[in-house]
Amino acid sequence: MAPATIVTTPEADATALARVMRSRHVLSVPVLHDGALVGIITRRDLDRAGLSVGRAG
Repeated sequence: MAPATIVTTPEADATALARVMRSRHVLSVPVLHDGALVGIITRRDLDRAGLSVGRAG
């Protein structure tokens, strides 16, 4: 069975998203608005914004 897919919205809190991505070892998360894909957030995006995702340890 595949793990649940993590998605986010444009309004989501970036710090909380960074925490989830780190804890679940996720490299990227699709961004949905009204059910449509509007972007993808990556660990690198969050690192560039000053929100260190790093590696969970």
